[in-house]
Amino acid sequence: MSEIVKNASFFRSLEIRQKVEQLIEGRAFSELVKNTESTFAGCKEMLEVITLSYESYINSVFEHINACRYGVENFFCRSGFYEQVIKEVNLNIKDLFNLFCEAFEKKEIDITYLAPLQWVEYDGPNMNFRKFQIRKFTETELERIFNNKVNEEFYPEAYFNSDTLLGYWFIVVRSRDSLKDQVYDVTQYPREEPVTLKYTAFPRSLEDALRSILLYDWKYPISYETTHEDDKFHIPFVLEVKDNLLCFPEKNRLLIELYAPIPKGARGGLPFLDFDKEETRTFRKCVMENERLIDDLG
Repeated sequence: MSEIVKNASFFRSLEIRQKVEQLIEGRAFSELVKNTESTFAGCKEMLEVITLSYESYINSVFEHINACRYGVENFFCRSGFYEQVIKEVNLNIKDLFNLFCEAFEKKEIDITYLAPLQWVEYDGPNMNFRKFQIRKFTETELERIFNNKVNEEFYPEAYFNSDTLLGYWFIVVRSRDSLKDQVYDVTQYPREEPVTLKYTAFPRSLEDALRSILLYDWKYPISYETTHEDDKFHIPFVLEVKDNLLCFPEKNRLLIELYAPIPKGARGGLPFLDFDKEETRTFRKCVMENERLIDDLG
C-alpha cells in the first residue's frame, strides 16, 4: 500500500511539473519576466545570488544564464503559489505582488543553520540560549522548515526523507547576511576589510554557539577510549535554510553516508552521551553561563 501511495505521489508531482512547464513557456509568463528584468535591472547582487544558487543546484558553471527568469520561476514554485492554485484557494493578488517585489528588492537574507549533535541525548525540553537553541524537531516541523512538499514536486535534488533527521538534537542558529556576503566574486564586489585566513569550516554565527558548548566539561563513559583529547561530540553535517524565494534550494546533502542517531541507552563502544534530567539541567546552566561570559569578553 505504501508503495502505491508513493508511486501515486510521484505521478502527481510529474503532472504538476508538466503543467507548470506549459505555463512558463507561455506568452504571459515571458511578458512578466521581461517586465521584471526592466523593473529590477538594478538588483545586480540578487541576480548574482540567483545565478550562484543555480550553478550549485545543477553542479555546473555557466558564462551567462537568464537569472531573472529563474528567479521568477523559483518565486512561484517556492512561495506555494501553485499549491494554492491547485487547492483552489482564493489568492490575494496584491499581497502576492508585494511579496514578489520584496523578494527582488531584498538586500539581506535570513539564514537558519541546523547542526545535529551526533551521539548525544538529553532528557528535557528544548533549550533556549541568548543566540541559539538546542532542540529536537518533529517530522512536521522538518517538512515545513525545508519546504519538503515543494521540493518533492519541483526540486527533486533538494528533497530528502525527513525521517533521517528524527532523533537528533540540533544546534539551531539564525543569522542575517547581506547579499554581498552571498556573492563570491570579490573583484566585482570589493570588500573594505582585508582577506583573512579561515580557521573553521563552520559559519561565524554557528562557531560562536559552539564556543559556549565546547567549554562544557564533556565526560565520556569509562568504556569509551578516545585518542583525541578534543573529541567532544560529532557534527556530521550542517544544513542551512535561506529565506530567499528567488533562489534554488540547497541540494540534499544527506545523500552522503549518514550515521543514524543511536537509540537511547545504546553504547557499543561509541561516544554516546546519555544525559539524565539533572545532567541536562547542569549542561544548560553551564552553557548559559559560558555564553554570558563570552559575550562580556567580546
